[in-house]
Amino acid sequence: MTDSNNIDDFKKYIWLDKTNGAIDISVEIVEWLGPHEPKLEYRIVKKLPLNTSDVQLEQELKNLISDNRYFARCAECKNACLRGRMHDHFICHTCAENNHDVVH
Repeated sequence: MTDSNNIDDFKKYIWLDKTNGAIDISVEIVEWLGPHEPKLEYRIVKKLPLNTSDVQLEQELKNLISDNRYFARCAECKNACLRGRMHDHFICHTCAENNHDVVH
């Protein structure tokens, strides 16, 4: 089983921007406009001072990936997922479709 706090699994969903005198941490958010119409956008969820150490930044990222408002890990395939790509609190859309005959 993969470590649920492995930052690398979630990095593709996180954007760091070091401009305007701060480190902005943004997360990719999925909103559904319709059954097959996802809307993807990055939202700033945390601002840190530019002098934040690498150790502090890593801890902030670990805290972020543990936040179930944004991320989850599928109980079946163990993949890191955005909350908006989860069928429920436990399984992702792909596993719901492939393993449980769910049609999205």
